[in-house]
Amino acid sequence: MAKNIKFINFGYTFDVYKDNVYLDTFRLNMMGDYNIQNALFAISTCLKLGVSLDKIKSALANFKGVKRRNEIISFIKKTPVIIDYAHHPTEIKESLKGAFSVYQNPLVIFQPHTYSRTLKLFDEFLNVLKVENIVIFKTYPARENEIIGGRAIDLFEKLDVENKHYFEDIFKLLNYIDKTIEKAKPQAILVLGAGDLAENLRKELNKNSKN
Repeated sequence: MAKNIKFINFGYTFDVYKDNVYLDTFRLNMMGDYNIQNALFAISTCLKLGVSLDKIKSALANFKGVKRRNEIISFIKKTPVIIDYAHHPTEIKESLKGAFSVYQNPLVIFQPHTYSRTLKLFDEFLNVLKVENIVIFKTYPARENEIIGGRAIDLFEKLDVENKHYFEDIFKLLNYIDKTIEKAKPQAILVLGAGDLAENLRKELNKNSKN
């Protein structure tokens, strides 16, 4: 089990106990409570296979995670921009839980993935996205034609929160992010979804950082 969990520098430190006996303090450079659980599974497996604690600690500390899973892609005025592939209500719930546990007032941006999924899970999306300071971006259609009732704009209009915004243009979105950082001072920008928005933001932000 993990005890004394601390969020430090976009990751965690935590003490690991086995059979109530302290083993060591580990560092994980990833966000999300579920990643601590994953780390415990990895530690247990490695110990079972006879891997030394030093090697396990080093491997965890140097593991950067997988692309688009709570990945910090850039900073805007020192505010981290984090992308997460979460596109199903259950995944979104866990991602939001992790973000709100370590950041104050994060700006949440969600891009629905396909019209059919949005329509099928419409009420679940409405429930999980009830957070203040949220942006809905136009649907990533993938292989589908537009389905009225399953569009991002439909989700936005039915979302029962006060501070909500809708965008279809990435440059207008970036302008809004910039203004929001100045006024609301969110500690993080969290971009959720399996569509193209995350990678397009990565390109634009990297382009700006080189200029």
